[in-house]
Amino acid sequence: MITGISPNPNPIPQNVSAEESVLATCLNQDSTEFFDTISHTLSAEDFYLYKHQLIYKCISDLATKGESLNEITLVEELKKRNALDEVDGAVGIIDLMDKKASPLQAPSLVKVVGRSLISENLSDHSG
Repeated sequence: MITGISPNPNPIPQNVSAEESVLATCLNQDSTEFFDTISHTLSAEDFYLYKHQLIYKCISDLATKGESLNEITLVEELKKRNALDEVDGAVGIIDLMDKKASPLQAPSLVKVVGRSLISENLSDHSG
């Protein structure tokens, strides 16, 4: 179990496809280049699905350690944390890899994921 994040209980506007594309793009670079450009914009809590929060947290930690970002290092990190089953196993990570965004799409998808958090914050303060 990974500490510091919890499943999102609020039914907010979300775009799971955008989340998947952002995560896959982080991993398809085999470097931290794309992650480094978005890390100041997004955090694990910006992702609606808990498994996406787990994946992003691991990606962030791997990047901080200077590790290559790819499906192999991610699966190994999830195994170390006993969290691989929570993201649908290695098969779930492999499936995620097919969702990579093009370099032109990626920045707008990051904004979509970030907007979901903005919508959640607005709904929290409106009622």
